[in-house]
Amino acid sequence: MRFPFDPTAPVIAVDVEIVIGGASFLLEMILDTGATQTIVDSHVLSRYKSVPIATSVSQTITALGGSPAAREHELDRPTALANTHPMMRVLAMDTQMLGYDGLLGKDFLQNKVLTLDFRQGTIELI
Repeated sequence: MRFPFDPTAPVIAVDVEIVIGGASFLLEMILDTGATQTIVDSHVLSRYKSVPIATSVSQTITALGGSPAAREHELDRPTALANTHPMMRVLAMDTQMLGYDGLLGKDFLQNKVLTLDFRQGTIELI
């Protein structure tokens, strides 16, 4: 299934459905093929009552113009571009300055084929 995107926009934004505590929420995230791990805004996760993984250690990452600390969270069945990941660990950090709910990283794209057609303005993940 192909989805439209604006090839003239500064970023490629995609809708991502996440599940926390049995409830689903729709987020708008930047597709970031350079991000190793998916990042979800910490304010969004706290608003939806996501709790960091208890055994997880805080990580320091280099992204978004600095090296902030980030905590891991587990999301059940995140879905984007008609693809669902059964369970996924994401990093929580402040992404509000981007104007989006986070970054959809390479961990979501693993073992898939991503096609960006800038002439047609379509994106497909199979």
